Amino acid sequence: MDTVSKEYCAANHKVVDERFERDLERIRSMEELTRKLSDLTIEMQQMIKRHDEELKDQNSRIFALEKRPGQLLDKMINAVISLLIGGFGGLIINMIVGG
Repeated sequence: MDTVSKEYCAANHKVVDERFERDLERIRSMEELTRKLSDLTIEMQQMIKRHDEELKDQNSRIFALEKRPGQLLDKMINAVISLLIGGFGGLIINMIVGG
């Protein structure tokens, strides 16, 4: 069997150590990137929550605004009906009293 020289072993050990250092640096970089992504995800969740609350508020205000013309029309119709009934009632009373 051939024996491995100390120089060859030391050179291979140095290459492995360098690769390990690069890998360790990449892992640390990925951990930092993952932490930043996690922070951004939390911020996005908070922004979405605030946006949803604002949309709910806007939806309720829009619903109230859209409801107003219908309410105004109902009031106008009730007023017209009241006037017609009052007019007919006055006409009937005038016919009875007048003669």
